[in-house]
Amino acid sequence: MNIYEIAKVAGVSATTVSRVINGNEHVRGEVRERVKNAIEETGFVPNFFARGLNMKQTKTVGILCPVISDLNHAKMVSILEKYLRRYGFDIILCSLEQNYDDKSKYLNLLLQKHVDAIFIIGLGSANSAQDIVPLEQVSREVPLIVLNGKLDMENVYSIICNERYMATSIVEQLCLSGYHRIVYFYDTSTYSGDQKLQGYYNGMELCGLSTDGLVFCVNEEISMSDIGEATNLIMQYLNALDSRPEAIMTADDILAVPAQKALQQLGIQIPVIGWNNSLFSQVATPTITSVDIDMKKISKTAVALLINVLEQKKTPKCIEVHASLIERESYRTGVQNI
Repeated sequence: MNIYEIAKVAGVSATTVSRVINGNEHVRGEVRERVKNAIEETGFVPNFFARGLNMKQTKTVGILCPVISDLNHAKMVSILEKYLRRYGFDIILCSLEQNYDDKSKYLNLLLQKHVDAIFIIGLGSANSAQDIVPLEQVSREVPLIVLNGKLDMENVYSIICNERYMATSIVEQLCLSGYHRIVYFYDTSTYSGDQKLQGYYNGMELCGLSTDGLVFCVNEEISMSDIGEATNLIMQYLNALDSRPEAIMTADDILAVPAQKALQQLGIQIPVIGWNNSLFSQVATPTITSVDIDMKKISKTAVALLINVLEQKKTPKCIEVHASLIERESYRTGVQNI
């Protein structure tokens, strides 16, 4: 429900609804009552931007980031900030650094700073009531814009990537090239991570391939801080397999690098595919084929959504951008396994 729908119910313009919400005295009593009744009947909760066309914006937005030390998160924040500054916005950055219990504290801090909106980098996979309730409360005050995550909630807008489809397509391509025992490595459970994992499972099922024993989770604390230890863990896993894998997919380049190092130490040469097209994939030897989720487009779209909301225009709740496969030395499509 938004002010345009309230306006339709009350039989007035959106401008009039905004004036009533903002307490503007230049609205006839009978019209004011119609608008108030429409708001009461529909249970509409006015958000920060619906308090009047004349309300001054602070030109400040908040960014809530799970782990700023994560290379991908840092890159997303950097790109997003660049686009926001083009429109004259200042930034308040809050990094949870995996202390997710602090989410409510940071959200309230941003509200106290009177931000115009809050951008959230990614979402957990199964948001509990403890996670959802604070977001729902804050969304009544300011719009929330989620990058690479999806949340179905009033006054919340999402930009996602077709990662599930991409993962399925990669599995299908590997299968067509003759690779059937495809291992999948991941290190965290998030909305994005779950989309990739489900895409892998879907692709394997469509190709009639077994996934038994082929999915392995590396502890996130290790993958984020110690490539050597991650390499050892992956090598132990590979040695324990009944038969060697024919290809490896990973949820992130930070896993593709130790996976490739483990293969090299075991003397195994098979395709390796990473995710996020980070510097890790470009400096590895050999260079690693990786999925690019187009962070620039995700960030640019997020800012476009914000501008639309600020201007009280009709705005889509969710927009999907398309990923692409950046081919490098570790795997090139169409190469047969002979």
